[in-house]
Amino acid sequence: MSSSSYRRHRVPAAVIQQAVWLYFRFPLSLRDVEDMLSQRGIDASYETVRRWSFKFGVAYARKLRRSHPRAGGTILSRPLSGRRLLISNYD
Repeated sequence: MSSSSYRRHRVPAAVIQQAVWLYFRFPLSLRDVEDMLSQRGIDASYETVRRWSFKFGVAYARKLRRSHPRAGGTILSRPLSGRRLLISNYD
């Protein structure tokens, strides 16, 4: 994300990135993210987190999808007591 897209926001870009990352990376509600931010001393409502997620979330979701392996591929293949063990994502 370019720094110019964060230009008119009151909070630092790192806070916005952390909030959006938490929302998309873990199964958290907007209010859960709001509570986590308030525990760190950041006053942002769940509606603010929703707006940030709508504005910046597409780029973060794309990054997360690219960084995780796709389902269906073989993860590990190594010999185990004379036999070959295949572990796939379907197990």
